[in-house]
Amino acid sequence: MLEPVPAGDALLHQPAAGDPTWVETNWFGFLVPERTMRGFVYSGFRTNLGVVMSSVIIWDTDRGTILDTAHYDVRVHLPQPAQDLDDYTLANGLHVRMDDPLRHWTIEYAGAGGMTLELEGSAMMPAVTSHMTRLPDGADFSHFHRIDPALAALSGHIDLTLMMRGELVLHGERIPIRFPSNHDHSWSSRPEHDHGCGYFDEGYFDDELAFHVQTRSTELASAPVTNGYLLDHGEVVLLKAGEGRYELDGWYTKRLVYELEDERGRTHVFTGEPKAAFVLPTWPNQYNIAAVTGWTHEGETGWGEYKWHWETSAMQAHARGA
Repeated sequence: MLEPVPAGDALLHQPAAGDPTWVETNWFGFLVPERTMRGFVYSGFRTNLGVVMSSVIIWDTDRGTILDTAHYDVRVHLPQPAQDLDDYTLANGLHVRMDDPLRHWTIEYAGAGGMTLELEGSAMMPAVTSHMTRLPDGADFSHFHRIDPALAALSGHIDLTLMMRGELVLHGERIPIRFPSNHDHSWSSRPEHDHGCGYFDEGYFDDELAFHVQTRSTELASAPVTNGYLLDHGEVVLLKAGEGRYELDGWYTKRLVYELEDERGRTHVFTGEPKAAFVLPTWPNQYNIAAVTGWTHEGETGWGEYKWHWETSAMQAHARGA
């Protein structure tokens, strides 16, 4: 039986004193599978600096540039509002309200050209933390960003599968949204360099089955799963073993296979084929690729995403070595 995550962990935490790299992130996504459309609503609060980085990005084309996105709005020095994460409005027009702690959110945003986004996210599961989802050889959230061990105890990461419902108005067209997606919230020191390599991937098969996995990679063709869970008919099932295997085309992943063993002793194989990939700007000196991904599992088809990241200087060194 998983211990409930304290409702207070959905709010801002006391930052490490004087640490300018301290950040709290609030991440929401949505999918429109029939259009291979993915959207991110992402905010990073540098609470010791009093500024917020906020991104609202939507794309539906494969391997395009920023100019090919359906919507692109990235700000890096918005003033931090006085509100907490349960109800905040940023200067880019984003309003996020947590109506029921760790259970329900309302997200509103108005962009350029009459673009509007109205979303409601309803929890399909109790929230879990990276401490709960770590596999026997995995680690907590500090593992992913090489956080100073002296500060690791202050860090945390919440994951939660939400049903996202709402409407996007884009270029005069009304696009309904109803599909699951991941929400996460993290708090830690996070420098703007020396990022690790790995995947944060998710897949959904109607409302009956979902998976979420995280890896820390030391090679490009495979990686052990360090954290993850299944959501099986509303039940959170933790993992006890897992590996990802990847086929690459340059830096893009063109096929993914996850072999997972859950805590019940059952095995699962999820195979993914990316349909719409985008080089996603999230952090300085970090290269991210995210892709709307079609998944198969035991003859069933689903949709989700792969999200891969690595330090740019490490990628350059790898390319020179290759």
